[in-house]
Amino acid sequence: MGEKRARALTKKFVTLENLANAQEAEIAECLHVRANDAAQILIEAKKVFSEQAEKKQSQMRSLKESGTTKEIAAHKEYISTLADLAGEE
Repeated sequence: MGEKRARALTKKFVTLENLANAQEAEIAECLHVRANDAAQILIEAKKVFSEQAEKKQSQMRSLKESGTTKEIAAHKEYISTLADLAGEE
């Protein structure tokens, strides 16, 4: 896909998720292409979005296993604060 079409899609749909959830007709209208071409673009957008989502989930699992998610860090900070408060008494 060329830069001009990519810009048109970005302007219309803003995010890859929005593009992946779009209707073929919306893509066809935006790019002035046949439904067949729009269908191919939609398939590719869904594929790329799915790959990105899987990668993000994998990264989150890895972070959780290593104990570095913000929730785990917040919990550790909370426990540390409680221990500090208990030591003051």
